[in-house]
Amino acid sequence: MEVNYYSKKGGEDMIQAWTADVVARMHMAKIQKKQLAREAGYTPEYLGMILGGK
Repeated sequence: MEVNYYSKKGGEDMIQAWTADVVARMHMAKIQKKQLAREAGYTPEYLGMILGGK
């Protein structure tokens, strides 16, 4: 799956597209935030904050 993040206008749209892509890839790989956070070396809380846009 390839997404062109630069085709949308404004930073907010780019962030939403990136987040949707990450969540879709997690779903396809059947991986949860907790596992992704562990493998990436982050806490689940931090990853949730990034994916939640907070």
